[in-house]
Order: sequence, then C-alpha cells, then structure tokens
Amino acid sequence: MSRLGFVIVLLAMGLVAGTAVAADLGVVDVDRLVKAHPKSDANREILRDQLRELESEKDAMLETLQGKKESFMDARRAAADPALSDTVRKEREAAVTEQFKALQELEKEMGQRLMGRQREMGDQKLRMHKLVEESVRDMVAAVAAKKKLVLVVDKSALSVAGSNVVVFHQKQLDLTDIILATIQDLRKD
Repeated sequence: MSRLGFVIVLLAMGLVAGTAVAADLGVVDVDRLVKAHPKSDANREILRDQLRELESEKDAMLETLQGKKESFMDARRAAADPALSDTVRKEREAAVTEQFKALQELEKEMGQRLMGRQREMGDQKLRMHKLVEESVRDMVAAVAAKKKLVLVVDKSALSVAGSNVVVFHQKQLDLTDIILATIQDLRKD
C-alpha cells in the first residue's frame, strides 16, 4: 500500500473513532486550480504558437521532400530510356542510386528533426506545468497554514488503478474555491 493510501486509511480510522482529525484535513482539486491559473493560459498560447511553427516547418519539409522525390522519379525515368547507350544508362543509374540514397537520408534527417522538436515541446510543456503547479501548491500551503491543517489531499488525483484517490469528503473540507478566489485576484493584476 502506498504511503498516501496508508495515511488516508489512518485518517479514516481516526474519523470513525470519533477523533477531531477531520478539522485538520483539507482537499483541493489541483487540476482545476492549475487550469484556472493565469500562467496556464499564457503557457497554452505559447505552446499553440510553437505547434503552429512546427506545422509550418513540417509543411516546408514535406514540400522539399516532395520536390526531391519528383526529381528522383524524373531521373529514374530518364535513366530507363531505351534510346540511351549502355554507358550513359549506367552513369544515369548510378546517379539515380545516389539520388535515392540522398532522398533516404533527407527523410531520416527530417523525421529526426521533427521528433526532436516534438520532444522539446513536450519537455517544455512539462516544465511549464510544473511551475504552475508549484505556484498552486504554494497557494494551498498558505491556506493550509492559515487554517492550521495537517494534510491537504488532491481530490483530482488518481490511484494506480485509475480510480479517484479521494472517495468521499465533506464539502467544508474543500479548499478549492478559496484558492480559486486567490487565483482570480492574480488574474485581475
């Protein structure tokens, strides 16, 4: 059993036993808070712009590749001309073979470049998300300290099995709206 699961079980046992543990607990919807954060809007816009640039770059690459393919096909047809002497045909076939190798190398380079850019964008998206999440966690910590809470659980968290970690909570334990108000104040600034 994970540590979080163990803590939740202990807290639940405390609630069943009638202790005052519930007063020291809180829950928040971190996903909702992160999405509402003003930095998330800016991050989405940056990533949209980068995606547009990537699509543009991809289209330009495909256009270049298509031109090279057409050139290769023309050269291949020209090398197969029955009117050519054996010597000229062999020279053209050798040139076509070189063009084919260059075309394969170009396709490989373009694929690697696009995959690299996609990986960079994924890494950047993750870094941006972590920064926003840290800001949200700081807000949660500030509210928790003010309310003297010992534990705040993310009710949007999923277990390994894919089900919600928080099965039930009393409405008064939910701090999400309090923190959303703080986020709305950030949006006004």
